[in-house]
Amino acid sequence: FDQVISFGDDLWPYGDRQVWIWSRNPSAVKIPQIRSNNAVAVSAAPNELMRIAQQKGYRHVYIDGGTTIQQFLQQDCIDDLVLTRVPLLLG
Repeated sequence: FDQVISFGDDLWPYGDRQVWIWSRNPSAVKIPQIRSNNAVAVSAAPNELMRIAQQKGYRHVYIDGGTTIQQFLQQDCIDDLVLTRVPLLLG
């Protein structure tokens, strides 16, 4: 989240979509005022977050981060896994 925020308001990639920032300490997550309507920090087990998302009518979620993905996989919360390779030009 910190990395995406560092891109600036013009490059926010999520549009008006609801963004949940999964954190052990949600109160420590600094959400800029401009994102306060569509970003929220949460702390719950992956299966609980998925239950809440389903109750809210969300059919698809985007989960990012190696350790985070592993935890969601361990709790059987991921049905489809899409791997994307981003080319990096060095030099």
